[in-house]
Amino acid sequence: MIAADRLGEELKALGERLTCDSEKRQQGSLEDAVFNQIIQAFNVFISFVTLTPQNSTTVFPIETLTMTSVPPTPSSTPEFIEDVQIVLNEIHADPDPVNGDANGDGEVNNDDDEFLELINLLDTDLDISDWEISDAVRSRFIFPAGTVLSPYCPLIVFGGGSPEGDFGGSLVLTAGSLALNNAGDTISLWDEEGYLRLRLSYGSEGGLNQSLTRNPDLIGYPLWVHSEIPPAENRLYSPGLKLNGEVFEICP
Repeated sequence: MIAADRLGEELKALGERLTCDSEKRQQGSLEDAVFNQIIQAFNVFISFVTLTPQNSTTVFPIETLTMTSVPPTPSSTPEFIEDVQIVLNEIHADPDPVNGDANGDGEVNNDDDEFLELINLLDTDLDISDWEISDAVRSRFIFPAGTVLSPYCPLIVFGGGSPEGDFGGSLVLTAGSLALNNAGDTISLWDEEGYLRLRLSYGSEGGLNQSLTRNPDLIGYPLWVHSEIPPAENRLYSPGLKLNGEVFEICP
């Protein structure tokens, strides 16, 4: 049997190829049938790795990424693009008017308490200086110089306010305003060279006074309404924390 750590290495290589082929597909140089075959192979590797016994070589979160096949008819603006280095794990577009103080500053604000939760999937630091977040309307935030994510650690971008709390050891930033659309939006992340790294869309479920999140954390898709996931125990959001309230990693 192939060792789990060897599978992990092959999966990383396949993930890098998939990222490259995603760009080719957007440019029209890769046929859907070929792209879907690559994705199916990617998911086979995932199934094997995630079923590896607990006493075998440890497989880190980057080896548990998942992808879904693209539709037969390509879109000029794909709505779901994953990256092997960083993941958008939680989106909070519609704070609850009573219990929506997500940033912990003591006040509920329908803009300040919006947030996006990003997590580094690598076992090394990830420098995202000058990376840019945009939605379907315009650019919403550019990460300042020196923005570095530690391995497997989260970063929270709140709409504004004065965030108070530990947030699971997350790096916490404020955008001044995110203005995420409650009725549906598309969130994109671009690196400093202008390459699209990830894109995630949501619909009217974004306007239910709580966040949308991956289930399980890091790998689930499509997004779930936060309070409806059993491990969340009716919580409306969990910035910097897993669904069950635990930390992702001991972060500096």
